[in-house]
Amino acid sequence: MNIGMLIIILFMCVVGLGSTIYIVGSMFFWLGWKIVRKIKHGTPLYD
Repeated sequence: MNIGMLIIILFMCVVGLGSTIYIVGSMFFWLGWKIVRKIKHGTPLYD
């Protein structure tokens, strides 16, 4: 493989890993936000 192909593969791996971390992190943040609102204000989790 040439160096250009390796750079493209490395870039795509970083982009994929970054988007996965963002999606998983935002899911846990959203769930925590819902739980805090449930405790503080008594709002339903499904609203």
